[in-house]
Amino acid sequence: MNKPISPVSLVHIAPVALLFLFMVGMWVLKTQAFIADDSYFYLVISRNLALEGHQTFSGIMSTNGAHPLWLYLLTAYSWVVSQIFGHETLNSPEFALPLSIALLAGGCIVWWRIGRILRIHQPTLVFVPMAFITFFGVLYSEIHLLFFTLSLLILSVIRRDAGTRMGYIQIGVLSALVVLSRLDTIFLIGALGVLLFISDRDIRGLVMMSLTFAAIALPYVVSNYLIFGHPVPISGYIKSTFPEVIVRGFETQGGGLSLSFEGYCP
Repeated sequence: MNKPISPVSLVHIAPVALLFLFMVGMWVLKTQAFIADDSYFYLVISRNLALEGHQTFSGIMSTNGAHPLWLYLLTAYSWVVSQIFGHETLNSPEFALPLSIALLAGGCIVWWRIGRILRIHQPTLVFVPMAFITFFGVLYSEIHLLFFTLSLLILSVIRRDAGTRMGYIQIGVLSALVVLSRLDTIFLIGALGVLLFISDRDIRGLVMMSLTFAAIALPYVVSNYLIFGHPVPISGYIKSTFPEVIVRGFETQGGGLSLSFEGYCP
């Protein structure tokens, strides 16, 4: 027998649902207003890859300047849409709204479940990040995929059964998906590995997690090196001085004190 939704639950769900419906409606009515320049790169590259088989923005030079999982997911979606509705459909930015809305909805549902498990105020846990990633101009960026994959990873971590290998394998898979959704989350995954070691002290489990992660993530790194000559996207390659380390320390920029990190060009 299904348990009816209590008035208290409706009070909690209502503001989140209203924000979701309002912002999705704004996306539909004013799609282009929510798309920043970087997000247009994904639309163009995925269209070229889906229709021409060439990973390029300009139509001339190949590029790897994108977070891979979102690019290839959007490419697959674009190919399916083009086969059903025709190639011209991809010239309208509204064509990819269902994909972004689905990822946003999936992330909200999983984060809500995380809040219930951890006994965190669920409306706040979901409302705040959802407001940020819907109101600002990040439509068609990698953020909605990251929102979804990160929620799955956190759910997997808090539901893991310490001592079982499958739990760590699942965490390894989802960690790789998070990193491929947005590459600089590699630092977050590194911190997660340290926390899991401190919490569980399960070296074999962490080895299984690391091997699973590497099996999924390394092919992307290797393919970058073989095709483009460097293991990271072009945006990271042109900034980095690796393996030469350049330390400049504290500097004054724009009237304020800032720290110049290592490994970047002066």
